[in-house]
Amino acid sequence: RQHELSMDLGQDLLKSACARAIGIARGVVLMLDESGPVTPFDRIWCCFEAAITILNLGVSRSASSSLFDIATTAGGEPQLLTDGLTEAEAELESNHRRTPAAFPRSGWVSKYEREA
Repeated sequence: RQHELSMDLGQDLLKSACARAIGIARGVVLMLDESGPVTPFDRIWCCFEAAITILNLGVSRSASSSLFDIATTAGGEPQLLTDGLTEAEAELESNHRRTPAAFPRSGWVSKYEREA
């Protein structure tokens, strides 16, 4: 159906099926291919999806913001840049704040090390 956009888009892009889907999603993951040049932002639709997510323009969004994560591989190993902490890092951060002696490493330090 993505090739029948004129039927879906109408006058307001923010009312399109794509925008509505992003609006109810928890966020978006941008997948980058390691094998060639990175080109998602050469495509207007990718820019539109990123803008809806980052600017929180989804029409039925109930939470205060949408997540925008970026994933790829480097040397065959997965790499992930997250908008905030992963669930495991958030749990580590919560434990660290409650009992820093028992959990000396914070979730934010873990995120920094993962993304460095």
